[in-house]
Amino acid sequence: MTFEYSILNRQNYLHVHAKGFRAREHLFKIAIETLDECHRLNIGNVLLDIREMQPRLSVFESTLLLTEDLAALDHTEVLSKLALVDLPENLPRVEFFEKMAKARGICITAFENPDEATRWLSAGEEILTR
Repeated sequence: MTFEYSILNRQNYLHVHAKGFRAREHLFKIAIETLDECHRLNIGNVLLDIREMQPRLSVFESTLLLTEDLAALDHTEVLSKLALVDLPENLPRVEFFEKMAKARGICITAFENPDEATRWLSAGEEILTR
């Protein structure tokens, strides 16, 4: 199954747009290249739009992605904020991933609207309340 993605520099954040088959290894590849770009460009905020990736990852696969794959990457020096944009029907699982990631020190918030995600990334502090 195929997937593709682009990483665009939007001045104060990187906009990553992914589409195609949503698999753990694809998301890990995107994470590696995004963190490399963050480091190269000295940009710590990322908007990751995965609305065009299907199917949803299982809870088990999401947990492995976070606890095994992403845990092996050193994101602490480059990643300030991660706005994760997905479809409304996927948000319960994405919000579970968000809670696990926050427990591991990642400043992440899930959104269904990319404009809200952009506003959150542009704000100096976390202004969103749930």
